[in-house]
Amino acid sequence: HWYPMVGEYSENCVNNWWINGLHLQVFYKKDEMCNFVTWWVSLDFIYHVFALAVIWAIMLAGNKFGFLFIAGTLFGSIGYQSYQHYTLGLPPNVFSSIPQTGAMWSTMTLDFFWTPYTHSIPYFFGFYVGYLMALKKKLIMRQLNTRRALIGWTVAVS
Repeated sequence: HWYPMVGEYSENCVNNWWINGLHLQVFYKKDEMCNFVTWWVSLDFIYHVFALAVIWAIMLAGNKFGFLFIAGTLFGSIGYQSYQHYTLGLPPNVFSSIPQTGAMWSTMTLDFFWTPYTHSIPYFFGFYVGYLMALKKKLIMRQLNTRRALIGWTVAVS
């Protein structure tokens, strides 16, 4: 009973171990991924390498270049994501394809959801907000006292 469940995936691991080792599974042989959860590890690795490049560029070229670079990345991702969504003929959301056919699920998952540009918008927006918070730390600390922080967390949790 074990082989029908994991046989195909274990063969993918044997054949494509180097793709997982280099974190390329979101770009190359997506349909032969060794372990389906590793798509996120690959994305995370790519984003961290890209973030290091952005930090290095900000250090060399300054804050304005960093803002323009992040803004360009965000708008470029939005544009490419919209283009891909349209050309793949995907529904406006996943729920409209229920019951999901195998073809729709594989197209939606492999060719759209597991790609770097789909998740780059929240990642780089958060990256830039964190960067701004680091730049404006004194201003934030003046505005954010213990009482305001407690109220904010209470509202966020409830």
